[in-house]
Amino acid sequence: MKIVIFGGNGFIGLHLAAALAGRGHHLVLPVRDRERAKSLILLPNIDVIAYDPSATNTMIPHLNGADAVVNLCGVLNEHERNEFVRVHNEFVRILCDGCSSKKVHRFVQISAINAASGASSEYLRSKAKAEQLVQNMSPVRWVIIRPSVVFGPGDSFVNLFVKLAKFAPIMPLPCGYSMMQPISVYDLVTMIVHALESGEEDEKILTAGGPEQLMLVDIVRQALAAAGTRRRVLPLGNKLSYLAAAIMEAIPGVYMLSRDNCLSANFPSVTQNNDAQRIVGDLTKLDAGLAHMFQRQGGENLRTHLRR
Repeated sequence: MKIVIFGGNGFIGLHLAAALAGRGHHLVLPVRDRERAKSLILLPNIDVIAYDPSATNTMIPHLNGADAVVNLCGVLNEHERNEFVRVHNEFVRILCDGCSSKKVHRFVQISAINAASGASSEYLRSKAKAEQLVQNMSPVRWVIIRPSVVFGPGDSFVNLFVKLAKFAPIMPLPCGYSMMQPISVYDLVTMIVHALESGEEDEKILTAGGPEQLMLVDIVRQALAAAGTRRRVLPLGNKLSYLAAAIMEAIPGVYMLSRDNCLSANFPSVTQNNDAQRIVGDLTKLDAGLAHMFQRQGGENLRTHLRR
């Protein structure tokens, strides 16, 4: 199967590309910078192609002969005005039109838990708009996957907190009481591969969470312990978190936290009807995933998924 992956040189994309290439699929990965995709260029059955995502004519030709498309492109914080709209909506609209005109068979869109047109967060509203665009495609069969936070080797989630903890003995944690259901990147990749290959999930919106619902502060404490870093973590409430976000937004070049992130975090990133459990089965617990990430004992669960 010929599969085009947009966002293929990102955290999830790297793991997905390796898994699909290992299963014999022919992959096309349009990327902004081929230099950042060196590890992918060496993989079999992968064509890494430089393109300009702002130019429509550089995107559509890559869809020629494609059986499926996966869209992993997304931003958590706006580095410039209207970036949510540009990346989550305008880009997706062009991509959907291209898939329809090129008669692509299947489209997998990675969204977010709590995506809703009436959400207070602009991030979640733009994700919901993207879902609407995908569902209106014709005659392409679509699958939308809404993950909670995703962790694993190379992530910018738990690894970020481990890096930040090195700079202070006490670590204030904005949005520390937010509820999340962290899912291993390997489990999420298993879901995406299943959606692409089986056809059983067509025209469905799937939720993807791990086996545990945890507060962010507990996730960070587990990550620091797994990395062998001793730090006191102090969770901040909503008002202090919002203030911290406003301060970070005022610092040029700092995109770690925004007020919109805080608005998103007000909604528990959890699911009661977890499609990941149905599709994957034995989901990876956070401690096993962290042990694997930091090369300690206890990562057997992840290695089981790697052998699938």
